[in-house]
Amino acid sequence: MIFRKIRTLLMVAAGSVAIIAAAAGSGPHISFVDGHSAVNMGPMEKDTVATRDFRIVNTGDSALVISTIFSDCHCSKATFPREAIAPGDTAVIKVSFSSHRRLEGGFVKSMRIRSNADNSPTRFLIQGEVIYK
Repeated sequence: MIFRKIRTLLMVAAGSVAIIAAAAGSGPHISFVDGHSAVNMGPMEKDTVATRDFRIVNTGDSALVISTIFSDCHCSKATFPREAIAPGDTAVIKVSFSSHRRLEGGFVKSMRIRSNADNSPTRFLIQGEVIYK
């Protein structure tokens, strides 16, 4: 009987903490401009490097700080702003893909943004097509 009362008290306390945390704010949050979470590199010839700008927005209520962006291969890289991104501000991530030693045809590569956002790591894709001429 006493264990049930303790368990109920703990559940109420945990729920109260969750409600207070939600009311206090969610912190930074990464969203994609126009809802697009993929970068289209388009068709590219063998042994070339394509570069595109990719925009994100901080839809949270505190400053967003990106610590790193990592990829699932050495063929893709990203540069990003080192300064904090204020709530509501957008930032440009410059993404590059090298078709050196890549097979002809379509490709999809995954990249992840590691930051202080509540949805970190945030995943986005690079896609395109390597064409041999």
